[in-house]
Amino acid sequence: FRGLQYYGGSEHVVLMGASYRAFMFAFIAIWGIAQGMQPVIGVNYGAGRLAHVKMAFNSFTLLGLIVTSVSWLFFMLFPDLVLSAFITDPDVVMNGVPFFRILHIVFFGYIYFATLLSLCMGLGKAKESGALIALRQILLFIPLVLILPRIFGVIGVWIAFPLADFLTMVFAGILHRRLFISDEFVKFNPKSVSETGL
Repeated sequence: FRGLQYYGGSEHVVLMGASYRAFMFAFIAIWGIAQGMQPVIGVNYGAGRLAHVKMAFNSFTLLGLIVTSVSWLFFMLFPDLVLSAFITDPDVVMNGVPFFRILHIVFFGYIYFATLLSLCMGLGKAKESGALIALRQILLFIPLVLILPRIFGVIGVWIAFPLADFLTMVFAGILHRRLFISDEFVKFNPKSVSETGL
């Protein structure tokens, strides 16, 4: 918000506040789906049913993708309606439409990040989950929000949010590959030894 105030003034602070409230309201569904998945992952992983773990992750992520895509489409098509729910000045609303769209451009992908975090927790991989969060907040977002406005002005502050999220999702995809595709996922299975008869 300091960057918005410095580069864009109070109007951009108001716009960000309204945009963030809309984001948090829509994110409730994402977090609910991800939290609902976690015990399913934990139970199946504890029982050694890795195929069910993968199926649960894919099913919950697909369900979440459908839900978030609806929200994303609404955000992209009717940003003025969303902003009008929080801002009464029509000029501020119209000026904020392109910035609102920038902020939410990767919203549909948040479900992947959320379900992957819950997957890590369900597999007892709290360290990996914490690393992803720290990566986004500290290693990616802070440098981007400091550098981009110096190049692009106030729009750089808005770009920093989705860009940090997109890069975090790329790293999340790498972690996903480690868990599901590589042989390392088999080593996570507490019953893998007994199932092989060793």
